[in-house]
Amino acid sequence: MYEKYNVYKDSVQLEKNKLLIIKETIRNNYENRLKNKNIINEKEKAIIRVKYEYKIYTMIALIIFIFILSTYIIKIKNITNRKKLDSLLAKINLLKHQSNVLIDTKKFKLNRKKIELTINKKLNETDWNILLILLKNPEATNKEISEQAFLSIDGIGSALRRMYIYFDVKETNYKKVSLIKNAIEICNLSKTI
Repeated sequence: MYEKYNVYKDSVQLEKNKLLIIKETIRNNYENRLKNKNIINEKEKAIIRVKYEYKIYTMIALIIFIFILSTYIIKIKNITNRKKLDSLLAKINLLKHQSNVLIDTKKFKLNRKKIELTINKKLNETDWNILLILLKNPEATNKEISEQAFLSIDGIGSALRRMYIYFDVKETNYKKVSLIKNAIEICNLSKTI
């Protein structure tokens, strides 16, 4: 009986040991899978982080490129506009000189009658004063003109818009310079009226 008891006890112990081994194997298998999943997750996170950093660096590089390109375009545009303005101012000075070489160009005078006949409109005093101010300083701002003519800036703006139509000024930049250039050209067309 004692032997049976020992055999039974040994068999139970053997079963317990088998269960422990199975449990240990399952736990090791589970831990290995968990480690593998963690490694895979870390790799995926690293890939996502690298992609995100790549996108950020690409965006920064793109923004810097666009900024440099727009700065370059604006600079080129300013240079072209300045050349255009200088050309218009040179034409104005040339026209003043052509009107009468013996007369001082600073004393050049616009001929109101010639202008009115050419544009087929009667110029009011505001328009005429604006033309005289622009003759002295073709680059004057509306504020400067309003201070010299003792009128509001809005009044100057509307008078200029009206004269742009009278003198057929289609220039988008430097309309005032083109306006006074057209007025001087009209005065230089013929010597007598």
